[in-house]
Amino acid sequence: MTTTEPLALPRLRPGTELLGEYTESGFTEPAYLARRPDGQVVQLSRLLYLVAAAADGRTDCDAIAALVSDEFGRRVSAANVAHLVEHKLEPCGLMDGTAPGVEVAARTPLLALRFRVPLVPACVVRPVAWALRPLFAAPVMGASLAALVWFDWWLVHHGLGRGAVEVITHPALMLLVLGGVLVSAVWHEIGHATACRKSGGRPGAIGAGLYLVMPALYTDVTDSYRLDRAGRVRTDLGGVYHNVLGVLACGAGYAATRFEPLLVIALLGQLEILQQFVPFVRLDGYWVISDLIGVPDLFGRIRPVMLAAVTRRRGDRRVTELKPRARAVVTAWVCITVPVLAVNMVLIGRAAPHLVAVAVATAGAQARVLVAALPAGHGVTAALAVAQLLLVALPAVAAALTAALVSYRSGFAAVDWNGHRRRPRHRRRRRNRSAPTTPTRRHHDAPRLP
Repeated sequence: MTTTEPLALPRLRPGTELLGEYTESGFTEPAYLARRPDGQVVQLSRLLYLVAAAADGRTDCDAIAALVSDEFGRRVSAANVAHLVEHKLEPCGLMDGTAPGVEVAARTPLLALRFRVPLVPACVVRPVAWALRPLFAAPVMGASLAALVWFDWWLVHHGLGRGAVEVITHPALMLLVLGGVLVSAVWHEIGHATACRKSGGRPGAIGAGLYLVMPALYTDVTDSYRLDRAGRVRTDLGGVYHNVLGVLACGAGYAATRFEPLLVIALLGQLEILQQFVPFVRLDGYWVISDLIGVPDLFGRIRPVMLAAVTRRRGDRRVTELKPRARAVVTAWVCITVPVLAVNMVLIGRAAPHLVAVAVATAGAQARVLVAALPAGHGVTAALAVAQLLLVALPAVAAALTAALVSYRSGFAAVDWNGHRRRPRHRRRRRNRSAPTTPTRRHHDAPRLP
């Protein structure tokens, strides 16, 4: 295999963005971030970041070495720059003219959102987020939280019996509730984008994908990596704060109309808030913990942390690079998360046959309802049947796709289509040790279903 010589004028790949230092991090050494054109975020040392910042395609290695030496405080030679470009930055996929054979594929993090499809482009999301920034003013937030407490106190005394009966007995109201849940999901994602914009970041697109076995929405707020800790946590909590505003809007609507189903939607909105604080999957609670301790990818550290805890050997860099306090928090999170996920996997596996049987029976019943409703002209009943068929079918399709992807990666990833074994994974990793990848940051949500 032939390789190319290092570029005389190193240049970043078009579309690469240098995000700057990851401030208030949990690392012992300063960490710097760069975003590749494909959206993958790469973590760099200060030296690598300075070299990347000087690689503008017009400056040769000698001039880059002089610039970096002044900024770094230590002498860096042109040969050092060429070595860093060829052996560190190129394997990360940051440099233009990457040598043939160098792998730059994006890493798929554990339990990440898959099959992402942008639905609302960034050029639409950003103006909307900018216009909604006043909602995050401190007086507005304080008044909203106080109003939520009062509304919950009133709701406990008022009850939901009448609204629940109306929703159950009227199919059209069930469709209304489902529509309210969907609107709440979109409003939640706009909350992440608005909080990111309020903090000084630039939110990206809002889209949809598959998370575990269910469809989910997401907001691309990768730019929040450049914010300080307060800005990152504000971005994390922006979605649930928008849920609070949605609940209050339902309460205000009920006060004006006395329409009881609005209280059911308000209750579901608060259940969404509680769901989002689950820290064991990539929901908002997970990102809050990650940003509070300043460690971007907790799931990527499960294996080395467990090995360090069991064997008492802490040689893995993903453990040793953490500050003692951050390491303690990550270890505690791993020790709780792994058993919780394992127990859930066992419970789901045991219940799977029953769940499949119920899903098949439900789909058959709703199909019969749909067939009977269409000739009779019962549009609402037919629409509700279609909605319930989708709710049954989507998890099955998502589960099949996820299972196929997991089977491919676990069973066939080591063998290419020609029957030749690929290089061992540890060899590919060694080429990129100085620049670990960080998952593209996307706040997403489990589906919101009543």
